[in-house]
Amino acid sequence: MKKILLLFPMLLFAGIGFSQNSLMATHAPAAKVTPSEHKRQVKFYSNVIEVNPKNVDAYKNRAKSHIELKNYKEAIKDYNAIIRYEPTNVDAIYNRAVARMHTEDQRGAVADLTKVIKLKPDDKEMYLIRATAKMNMLNARGAIQDYNYIIKLDSTSMEAYYNRGLAKYEIRDDKGACADFEKAAPTDSRAAKALAKYCK
Repeated sequence: MKKILLLFPMLLFAGIGFSQNSLMATHAPAAKVTPSEHKRQVKFYSNVIEVNPKNVDAYKNRAKSHIELKNYKEAIKDYNAIIRYEPTNVDAIYNRAVARMHTEDQRGAVADLTKVIKLKPDDKEMYLIRATAKMNMLNARGAIQDYNYIIKLDSTSMEAYYNRGLAKYEIRDDKGACADFEKAAPTDSRAAKALAKYCK
């Protein structure tokens, strides 16, 4: 079989969250906020932080605006501050991981996601995102371990089967890859295409 190029889209994790109540900096605001408004918010919360450098809510709000403006390095600095004051703030650790992925710091993202998983060990979405970061690091075997755990938690996760198939294909486990594509193919068009193309 020809080697396939793995492209794990950054948007994979954009819509993933912990719960309905979780405030995620990567989600778009409920009301449409313009970039110029986000810039004003950055300036406003910077002034708040200058007056009170321990105002965690100001860091959270400024980080959210930085994310919306795609100023990921600045957002990471704010998440660092949040985590300094609230070391077990799962949302901040997760959002820093997302920002790190956007800056190509996959190793830092994996470290953050590992911290999140320690705090929320049965959150299969965090394993899925960490596996994506591992694949971005060309660590297919590490990603397979995460996909295995997701499937152990939820044997109906076709996303995990499809992505594990891609990871197996990367390590030349063609038989295992095709078995995963076949499992996911009935409900996942990507898996069906991969099965038809690479598993003849």
